[in-house]
Amino acid sequence: ISISMHLLDLTEKNINKNIFKLCLPVAIENILHMSVFISDTIMVGRLGTDAIAAVGLAGTLFFIISMIFSSLNAGSASIVARYIGAKEKDRARIVGAQAIIMSLIMGITVTPFFICFANTMLLLMSAEPKIADLGTGYLQIVGGFLVFRLIMLACSGILRGAGDTRTPMKVTLVVNCINILFNWLLIFGIGPFPKLGASGVGWATAIAYSIGSSLLLTKLFAGKCVVHIQIHHLTRIHIESLQKILRISVPVAIDAFLTQMGFLFFTKIVTLLGTVPLAAHQIAVRIESISFMPGYALAVSTATLVGQSLGAKNIDLALLSMRRSCYFALGLMGFFALIFLIFPEQMAMIFRPESRVLSLAVACIMVAALEQPALAIYMVYAGGLRGAGDTISPMIIT
Repeated sequence: ISISMHLLDLTEKNINKNIFKLCLPVAIENILHMSVFISDTIMVGRLGTDAIAAVGLAGTLFFIISMIFSSLNAGSASIVARYIGAKEKDRARIVGAQAIIMSLIMGITVTPFFICFANTMLLLMSAEPKIADLGTGYLQIVGGFLVFRLIMLACSGILRGAGDTRTPMKVTLVVNCINILFNWLLIFGIGPFPKLGASGVGWATAIAYSIGSSLLLTKLFAGKCVVHIQIHHLTRIHIESLQKILRISVPVAIDAFLTQMGFLFFTKIVTLLGTVPLAAHQIAVRIESISFMPGYALAVSTATLVGQSLGAKNIDLALLSMRRSCYFALGLMGFFALIFLIFPEQMAMIFRPESRVLSLAVACIMVAALEQPALAIYMVYAGGLRGAGDTISPMIIT
């Protein structure tokens, strides 16, 4: 991919083109990201309701914790976007390097907690003992490879801030294919591979994230992108860049913590209802997550456009980018709301649930349709504010 493809023509005439140029790869990438969790749930569904509940709950815990820590790097994308818009590529490279260093340190620090306290964490979520035992192996495995997920998310953010949303999309496609392949091989013990059941899902995810992070690091260090990071950028801590990243990222991290803690307590309440409601909830959440993709993609593209527009001193274009993206998000997520209302049972049946699980999942999917328009507005404007460096307002709203 040539470097020129990632430089945006920041004019009002090209605003729609820029929005879709940025958001389509992000939407595809995030559909593929969620496909990792969706394919896990579909394939482990053949092992029964207990397996769906165990992997779903453990996967939720891993996702929540990884998103909280990765949000400490969220400011790096908007800073990179601002520097690229201002034609200050060297400073963008330094910020990118510091983001990778932060991810490495956070991953190494948090991993031992997953390995040592996986079972305790699941029991604290009110999981039944058999569900906790079944999910412990999965959580220990994916938690042991947390550093690769954090690095992957950081590298993707750096590239998006520079306007390159295609590379993260392509890498996520590779990750998804690897995950599905190793799910099939390790869950069911195909050929020479051992039959690991629910733990096989964890190994497949760990292998996929490890390869994904390696591919993204290769892209950043190979010299064929706008933010070409070199080894010497990683050999020292750049205090000024770290302070900028943390100044923007800490409110994002608090925002993510509040959001994910709310979701965590909600999941705990559902877990208290028993294994069948928990399995139904996990299926509904996996289906609902598909609708988040357009909103999230437009939030990411809006952050990049706002950041680069402000870097180029064009405030009016930054505001217009937010409004236009919001219209697109309302249309797309409204479409998903209709699908959820019309075809909830057909979507839930993909996971082959028991009849009791199916009826509860259908009700949850229909409820999920109601929140789509409001969520579309929130996601896009929060993304635009973060792109402008205002991470405090979204945090207060959260």
